[in-house]
Amino acid sequence: MLSVYDEQLMYSWTYKEWSNRIKGANLAIIDAHELAIQAAWVSGIVSRPVKGRPKGPDKYFDAKQARKQVIEGGQPKKKADFMLYDRMKVGLKGFDWRGAFVQKEK
Repeated sequence: MLSVYDEQLMYSWTYKEWSNRIKGANLAIIDAHELAIQAAWVSGIVSRPVKGRPKGPDKYFDAKQARKQVIEGGQPKKKADFMLYDRMKVGLKGFDWRGAFVQKEK
């Protein structure tokens, strides 16, 4: 992926350098996929018996979206959901903490 095999060189990178190299390697993989899909799309058009323009290669692989995810750092961020916390708070309001952790004498 990175095409770097020198461990000392890799250990000398800062986190930002390493992160940028990983992003660059991922973008190179996306470019390779995009070129392969475009080549397959063109060869499919050439070997097609029915004339006419089919849908574009973006139907099979959305390179713009993939690049956006790599540059922005992965999956879209979710907003925090406090509903579970609120339900737990209400449910634990009447909980007997002393009875739960203190053993009863026999």
